Amino acid sequence: MLLNDIPQNGVSVAVSAKAAGGESEIAVSVPGRELLALLKGETRMDVFIYVFDQKKRVAAWTQKTLTIDPARAEELLAANGLTMRASFKLPPGAHVAKAVVWLREPELMGFGRASFDVTP
Repeated sequence: MLLNDIPQNGVSVAVSAKAAGGESEIAVSVPGRELLALLKGETRMDVFIYVFDQKKRVAAWTQKTLTIDPARAEELLAANGLTMRASFKLPPGAHVAKAVVWLREPELMGFGRASFDVTP
């Protein structure tokens, strides 16, 4: 899925990336109203963020796990959605950030990607 960009359409995922001052920030966003419509109760969500270099090698990665309770977070999710951020120190060059979001209940996956350049 990550190497070949195989779409996962269970949940919408938007990925953005910006590089400045030697740091690259990757943001992975899921629409809050969509989450509220999908979730029937508290669930776990795993977010996997990988950054590939121009040779398609993994330059950096991270994983985050969240527990989402739609009853407690309804107002926040409806107004803002859910965004996870990760910062990396990356070498100069072309990069691609890819993210997989895995909801556990209901079991759904989403995929997104963004290309960006790191300048020296």
